[in-house]
Amino acid sequence: VLIQKIREIFDVRIFDEESRSRLYTFTGTSKTLTCYVDDLTTGERVEPSSYQWEMNLGDGTGVWIRETDPRQGAEDITGWRSNQLRLNNLRLPSASISDESIYEVRCVASYNNTFNTSSHPFIINVRNKPTIKTIRIDRVKPDESILEPADLPKDSYDSTQDYELGCKPEVSSGEAIATWFKCQNDDCSSMKEIVLTGDSLFFFANSTRYIDEGRFRCQVSLQLKEYNFKLTEYQDVIIKRQAAPAIYSSGSITYTTNDEMSLHSAGGSSSPESGVEWIFEPSGKPPPERRLPKVIGNTYAYGGIYIFAIARGQLIPEHSGKYTCIATNPYGSANSSITVTVNEDLRGKLRTVRRIVRRAFTG
Repeated sequence: VLIQKIREIFDVRIFDEESRSRLYTFTGTSKTLTCYVDDLTTGERVEPSSYQWEMNLGDGTGVWIRETDPRQGAEDITGWRSNQLRLNNLRLPSASISDESIYEVRCVASYNNTFNTSSHPFIINVRNKPTIKTIRIDRVKPDESILEPADLPKDSYDSTQDYELGCKPEVSSGEAIATWFKCQNDDCSSMKEIVLTGDSLFFFANSTRYIDEGRFRCQVSLQLKEYNFKLTEYQDVIIKRQAAPAIYSSGSITYTTNDEMSLHSAGGSSSPESGVEWIFEPSGKPPPERRLPKVIGNTYAYGGIYIFAIARGQLIPEHSGKYTCIATNPYGSANSSITVTVNEDLRGKLRTVRRIVRRAFTG
């Protein structure tokens, strides 16, 4: 018996525009695979006597086809016996219940009518492109409720209770990741990410401030790295915070008649923002009517801080007393007091006397 070993003379490989061994693509796309044949001895590109492409059915049956077949992995396949195989409108197997399938393609290059060499299988991953169907905002705490489905749903919470909103995306396939943001302006063109441990927006009871309300955004991302695919959608929600005022301020402060008086009371817990009134109770002789604090003073509010100010040069000792800040909103009221002492500016008076004496001697 004579056994003769046939030495391989061809190196057969398959390429496409993006990969040399594996392709990730979506249904409905078209791809062209090219078969390259090199001489194993010289490494030069050669032309075989013939080409033949083979493709499995991607359904786990192990069946390979060598020509157009109704079961093939694309609506139309051309070039079965050329160096290029054109796959038009890739699709999943008709009986597939999965969103993804794997096809294998081989190129067989013939030396002659007897001998040939086959390439390694070229893998094609085909799947339906995932979509984000809906993003639903649900209230989880203090009670469970699905927010009214609208372009911009609204909700409110009591600051004395735990509050939680869940973000529930519905996707056709894949795994979605939800991230919460706080909008920094009305149209949410500027946002700040809220660092959370899950996909829920959570506020602990008695730990929020006036800034923990407004427009929030749940942004849902769906990513398939192998397919170089990322999809992002979002749903905004308006949240109103309900909290009675709770203000505080320093206990006492001393000024001179040459100072500017600026009293601060912090009330960042109030939602909605409180209306504020400052009340003055003199500790001794009251100031003249035209010099009353409410006449010469000014009130400001900024970022939950309430300010009462009297300009430099306006203070007199009769402005000594108790200044009470009273904050009120629909959910309650609170007050806080500051004791103020105003002393004569003796250093300033001494400087004035010195100037008068100096002018008298130099006059």
